[in-house]
Amino acid sequence: MIENSLAVARRFDNRWSTAMSLTLAGHVDLADGDHTRAQAMLAEAASLFTDTDNLMYVQWCLEGLAGAAAARGDYEDAAELDGARDALRAQLGVLHPPLHPAAYARTLATVRARLTPAALDAARAKPSGQTPQQIITAATNNSHPPPLKPGR
Repeated sequence: MIENSLAVARRFDNRWSTAMSLTLAGHVDLADGDHTRAQAMLAEAASLFTDTDNLMYVQWCLEGLAGAAAARGDYEDAAELDGARDALRAQLGVLHPPLHPAAYARTLATVRARLTPAALDAARAKPSGQTPQQIITAATNNSHPPPLKPGR
C-alpha cells in the first residue's frame, strides 16, 4: 500500500505526499533489514520535507537514518543523527514521538552499548548550535547514499 501511495504521489508530483510515503517506506525497509534502501528513502524524504517547508517531519527521517547508521555499524553517525533529531525538535518546538518507538529505543540502546559515554556525548553534541537547514544538510549528506530512484 505504501509503494502504491508513493507511485501516485510521484505521478502527481505531490512532494509532501511523496516525502511522507518515503518516510513510511523507509521505516518499513529498516524494520525488514534493508538499511541501505531505508537510508536512501529517508534521505530523500528529509530533502523533500525541507523543500516543502515541513521541517517537523524531518525528525522521523533522522530517527530512521540513525537506525540505518547503527545497522551498518556506524554508531558515531547514529549518535550524531540522534543529536540532530533532538536539536531540530528543540529549535522547531514540535516534539513528535518516534515513528516506531520500540525500534528507535533499540537503536539508541545499541548505540549506547557500542560507544563510550564520552564518544556518545561528543557525537550527539555535534549538531547543537546549527540551524535546521545545517542539521538537515549534514544528516542527508554525511555518509549517506544519493536519493533512491523510483521503484526497487
